[in-house]
Amino acid sequence: MWLKRCCAMAAIVLLLFSVSLQPCYAEATDTGSPLYLYIDYPTCPSPLLNSVAYPVPWNKFEIGHNFPNFDPSPSSYSDTALGVESSIFKALTTSGAKPTIYYAYSAVSSNGVTAPGYVSSVATSVSGTAYNINGGSLGAITQTRVSQSGPDAKQKVCVVRTTLPHNTTRFEFPVTTGSPAFRLYKGTNTIGFAFAYVVNTDDAAILSKTDEIITILNDMDADLDTVVELLGSVVNYLNNLVHTTDDIAQNVNGIYDLLKNALAAESAELSQNAQHVGDTVMQQADGEQYWKDKNDENFKALDISNFSFSSLLVTSLSAVGGWFANLWDSLGPVTIIFTFPLTLGIALVVVGRVARSAGKGSKSDKGGDSDG
Repeated sequence: MWLKRCCAMAAIVLLLFSVSLQPCYAEATDTGSPLYLYIDYPTCPSPLLNSVAYPVPWNKFEIGHNFPNFDPSPSSYSDTALGVESSIFKALTTSGAKPTIYYAYSAVSSNGVTAPGYVSSVATSVSGTAYNINGGSLGAITQTRVSQSGPDAKQKVCVVRTTLPHNTTRFEFPVTTGSPAFRLYKGTNTIGFAFAYVVNTDDAAILSKTDEIITILNDMDADLDTVVELLGSVVNYLNNLVHTTDDIAQNVNGIYDLLKNALAAESAELSQNAQHVGDTVMQQADGEQYWKDKNDENFKALDISNFSFSSLLVTSLSAVGGWFANLWDSLGPVTIIFTFPLTLGIALVVVGRVARSAGKGSKSDKGGDSDG
């Protein structure tokens, strides 16, 4: 079970990096310079001569060194700190983003041996050195502890990372008091690496999020088949998401071209018509305002509130009215010549209207009888 869970953790990290961060590990060249890691331990005179090479990238636990018949006398255990030394390899980068290597120290106990433990007093980071092709130092580098947990009772894993300067062809982190350490008990124990990858980024924010993901995956309690199935679903979803976003981008570009090219002439014509209508409205508004102001001015000039007829005009009208009244009175009985025809005419009009209305009513009655 511990082997399946270790493989599950390594598979998760492998697929995560392959989907999102694109590994940029050094490949073998004609001069034979691939990148290998050699585990270092306190009693190791030379990691390159006394440890098994671990290739980068790799996702399986490999025994770097075996402690047969380990007897930490006089106590029952020994806190064993670990370091790392690389082979001479082709420089991963010469410019741009600096590469970051993730690798996991691991300790495994054999059957019947007390499971290894962690040493909680170790430092979260230790210093090492990077070298160029000529063996010259490129300065100090830092190995940062990312996660420290164990897939099961028999295996413990400590994940670390380090960012390498450009033109690095070799690096090392010697064993110190603050190095990652495991508590090994009497019996057969093995140490080595559980996985190792190189990612082409030195961005602190990306590395921090990657650290969080690795910590969660390292603590995940699931068998290998379940993990692979979940990862397959995630990868398919990511692939579909990429196609979907491409389709969306293509459709958006098509809409943009339509608005920019197909509707350009219509938009220009609409703008011209709108400008013409606006100018016409402004002209009419100006004309209406002009005549309104003009009429207001003329109306105020009338000054009707102060208008009155002259006294001479009023006296003249009264005199004319008096003359006609005196003339009518002086005619005496002769006025019958004017009043009689007028009265007779009015009477005849009334009689004619009444007779005509009566005639129309009798015709309507006769028509109704014949129909009956």
